[in-house]
Amino acid sequence: MKKNTIYSFYAYFLLVSMILFSLSSCENNETTYELLHDKSEISSIYIVYSDNIDSQKVTCDINDADVIEITDIDKFLSELNELVFYKHVFGDPETVYSDRAVYILYSNGDREFIHHQAQNCIKNGELICRRLICDMSSFDDFIRACFDMAED
Repeated sequence: MKKNTIYSFYAYFLLVSMILFSLSSCENNETTYELLHDKSEISSIYIVYSDNIDSQKVTCDINDADVIEITDIDKFLSELNELVFYKHVFGDPETVYSDRAVYILYSNGDREFIHHQAQNCIKNGELICRRLICDMSSFDDFIRACFDMAED
């Protein structure tokens, strides 16, 4: 009887320890967004407010009226680095919704969508779903700043 109590205690202790460890590892997971490639390989950046985003193929119609091209890449990257992203630890990653996203095209044909809840990329022909999220209002402020960059 005493053996079962000791085993129960150790099992309970181990379970509580694992839960506390899991929670503590989720607490400090802030990061900045890391682009798929170096900035020298960026050929175009667009802000997309459109229904024509295909997040699985990471494509959209850049001739759509709701697409704005960003010409100041350095300013864009500076603003993007100001955003705080968090690593999405549990559950399936979200997908890029069709309301607003950043669309980056690279000179080698790779491309990526950046959204506040997900990032979908095509690298070497393969779909990569990144698991980063950021605050929606911060992302909206970033998008507004991007519109100002496009108008300058």
